[in-house]
Amino acid sequence: MNPFRNTPPEVLEQENENFDEEHHSDPVQPDLTKGTQVPNANPNADKSTKPVKSGNFKNLYQQGTEMYMKMFFVDGHPEHSSVIHDRKIVLGSFADDQYETFTKNISLTHNLLNNGSALFCTVFSQNPIKGSFASVVSEPDGKNHFHECLPLVVYKLQKKFIEKQNLITGEYEKPDLSVQAATESADLEIISFWKPNVTLSLVDEFKVYNPNQLPPQLKQHFRFYKDGRSYFPITYYNEFWLLSENLMPINDTLDSLPLTISLEPLSEMKFLLYEQFSQSMEMQRSFGSSDKDIDDVKMMLIETNPILLGVTIVVTLLHTVFDVLAFKNDISYWKNKKSMVGMSVRSIFMNTFSQIIVFLYLLDNDTSFMILISVGVGIFIEFWKITKAVNVKFDNSKAIPW
Repeated sequence: MNPFRNTPPEVLEQENENFDEEHHSDPVQPDLTKGTQVPNANPNADKSTKPVKSGNFKNLYQQGTEMYMKMFFVDGHPEHSSVIHDRKIVLGSFADDQYETFTKNISLTHNLLNNGSALFCTVFSQNPIKGSFASVVSEPDGKNHFHECLPLVVYKLQKKFIEKQNLITGEYEKPDLSVQAATESADLEIISFWKPNVTLSLVDEFKVYNPNQLPPQLKQHFRFYKDGRSYFPITYYNEFWLLSENLMPINDTLDSLPLTISLEPLSEMKFLLYEQFSQSMEMQRSFGSSDKDIDDVKMMLIETNPILLGVTIVVTLLHTVFDVLAFKNDISYWKNKKSMVGMSVRSIFMNTFSQIIVFLYLLDNDTSFMILISVGVGIFIEFWKITKAVNVKFDNSKAIPW
């Protein structure tokens, strides 16, 4: 039985970690994504070391340091972990042997079927890593080892399947049965989705920073050693290219969940570009862009030739400018118009009606938010023209105040 059936939609406003902590029937689970200690950890460990306000920051390890790396799959609780992969790496090296991609199949557990959480955790150490994940992280991160984790499960509100008909061919679109099977129960059900891809990058960042010169893109990724002057190597889980359509609904029709892991070092410049793009996408989302709009932009970056992409950006900017100028000239013309001599009132009404039909058609086909704005503004201008062309009055004393 799904514990999230009939959960109200406002639950979605919480972070994924908080969602599982409040609603899952298992005991409260610790947040291990940023080195937080598990239960029974050293009570004297400093869990929130802050940088000093004076002096310089430097990396805790030197460039070229050879380290052991072990990857774990954590099924809800650190005690329930299994080793995925282990190997050696060299910090700051871009040699061919530092790149690796492989796929593992994760068995579907009771915890995952019941909307439980799961983490992908990586431990780095200068010495061979022994023992389970829980035993490793029972000690605070320091010079001996450090670790970073990534949630593998995200929660989304199910969407009703809407059968759509192609107006040209008359054929109906067939649903994706795998997605529908996970979302065909009650309305407003929260379902869990699996991230099938994990890209792990160690950023080539070994600079010495002054506290007042720390780049804002790096600030949120810095974790400091207990001395407050040394920062751990930046471990970056790159999810920029993870699209919503890549997420897999977790249900009992599956026996296992695929997990493709890519290990690749990342230069500071590329890291800053990824961060800048990610922040821009989040800003667009806050302005009302949907996940589909964000994914469309990413797909364009993936599939389009760079030269053609540059031309497309220029044309899009010009189109936006011309749209604004057209609206401005249209409003200016009708604002100064004193009579309707030579103008057809019927054509104004027909044009308004036609634009409403176009807007509804675009809205039904999940068109880009930016296009809908342009068409919507055009409709408001057409309504405004009607008030200039005919005498529109409202009479509240009648049944229909028009």
